[in-house]
Amino acid sequence: MKNRSDGFKDDSQRLRSRELYMKFAKCLTVSAIFLVDPFTMLRVCADEPRSNTASATDLIYEAFFKRKSLAGQIYDLEELEPPFQTSSKFPTRGDSYQRAVTALDRFLSTSVGGVGEDPVRRAVLQRDLWAVFCTLAGSVEPRRSVFNDQVFVTGLEDVGDTDQSYRTERRVLQKKLIKVMRQIALTAAEVQSLPDNVSDAIRSSAFPRQFNPDMPTRGFLPSDLFEANSGWVAYRDVSRGDGLVAPSHTRFTNGRSFFQIFLKLPGGQQATLGFLKNFGGRSQEGVKFPAGTSALLLQRMVVIGSDGLPKITPITEKIKIRHFPDGENAQAFSWILHRKELFANRRGGLHEVKEEEKSLFSFETNETKVDYLEMTGRPDVPNTLDTCVKCHNDIAGSGYHTIRSLFGPRYATPDIQPTTAKESGENALKWLKKTYSWGLLQGMWE
Repeated sequence: MKNRSDGFKDDSQRLRSRELYMKFAKCLTVSAIFLVDPFTMLRVCADEPRSNTASATDLIYEAFFKRKSLAGQIYDLEELEPPFQTSSKFPTRGDSYQRAVTALDRFLSTSVGGVGEDPVRRAVLQRDLWAVFCTLAGSVEPRRSVFNDQVFVTGLEDVGDTDQSYRTERRVLQKKLIKVMRQIALTAAEVQSLPDNVSDAIRSSAFPRQFNPDMPTRGFLPSDLFEANSGWVAYRDVSRGDGLVAPSHTRFTNGRSFFQIFLKLPGGQQATLGFLKNFGGRSQEGVKFPAGTSALLLQRMVVIGSDGLPKITPITEKIKIRHFPDGENAQAFSWILHRKELFANRRGGLHEVKEEEKSLFSFETNETKVDYLEMTGRPDVPNTLDTCVKCHNDIAGSGYHTIRSLFGPRYATPDIQPTTAKESGENALKWLKKTYSWGLLQGMWE
């Protein structure tokens, strides 16, 4: 008899659902094993006195992006997400809350808070404060079900922070965050003036422009990514009702970033378009990539303009490339935005992620949103680069199968077709405006 409460026909299907879900969760989250060896991401130091000359912006970053573990070690990695979770005690309680309130008040008492009139610095600060705001406001989680031994995302659970404690403190911080975000918001013209940092990175010649089989672990930034008829084709699964290109990535950021996915076959533009035309929407059995195929995910910054509307910027926050030398097994490369490098106009601000690098709060290593800084012991997190290939391969297989939308409505036969930045951008912003965090933000923005 069907159990109407969860949609499963019997206990065996319910058990199979749990097994598949745990497999999915394992590929995205950190291991629950703790190490005795010193954890390289954390450093031990005494309380660092604040400089009297520190700018209001510096104090904000110190309040929200630098924190201690229970053992008193400092975590202040350069990464895109703030180092806490919605359920964390930080920064809604105790000294961390007081520091956050003081830092925001200090900024609001100044005209520019140390960022000046520079639109790049204002854009970066606003996106960082928006990340803090959304983390405090709760996350969007997938609703999953199983059909024919396959996991599907059938909707979204966007409950916000209704079940979270210290809501009064959350609202105090959020209202102050919004005031700062409004104060530094960019005009439409300023948004358009922001740099295309990927092109800047390519022109710097700091990274190879194509894959070198003699140096297979060395990342490459293709110089022709944005050129017409270059062979790089943006695509999406058109069978998805929400139109999102990278739904899991978009959900993790609450829509604060805009994602595009590109595919390039070694035969160039026509070969790539022909591949999509021949296989889109059909059975995926036997589909293979030609050797030398590459897939690329581009994550771009979204800011809120002075008119209160979200705007996609030219600034890229992250690039992830999977190159398939033999058409089946992928070599992963990744770049992440480093703020100081961007401000100094070095390599477009892009840092190539090394094999040994880790993170406690990125999508790649902690999608399940555990705050290990509020736990005893030292977490054994996987290397960031390893998670990209492992997650896609564990769920979908190898080669072509790893680039499909993992939990789309037509998992077996996704309808992958070319798209444009305009179409994908409109769909992404439309989705953003339906989230709880955006509604909360808009209510405070007015």
